[in-house]
Amino acid sequence: MRISLLLACAGAALLAGCVSNRPVEGVVRATGEKFTGVATGSLDSAGSVEIVSQQTTCRGTFSNPTGAEAMGTFTCKDGRSGPFRFSPRDRSGTARLGAQAFIFTFS
Repeated sequence: MRISLLLACAGAALLAGCVSNRPVEGVVRATGEKFTGVATGSLDSAGSVEIVSQQTTCRGTFSNPTGAEAMGTFTCKDGRSGPFRFSPRDRSGTARLGAQAFIFTFS
């Protein structure tokens, strides 16, 4: 029984190590609106992103089926939404927030 408990704890620790939080920073090119936030999950597989500016909060989920480029969609409280893409290797990405281009990086 002790071995089973030890194995269960070790498995849980390994799974917890696979999920991480990464700081995110970005800017809307046309207006200079700055966002900061966090990506949760594995940049190489799937997760979620939440970014905040002085005007709004945007959330999105992403998946990375190929391992090369993750894709998702942002939805913002002010009504803007749009697709985003990023490269886990480069830790940078692009998006559309409504009609505006948005660029972001992960630390």
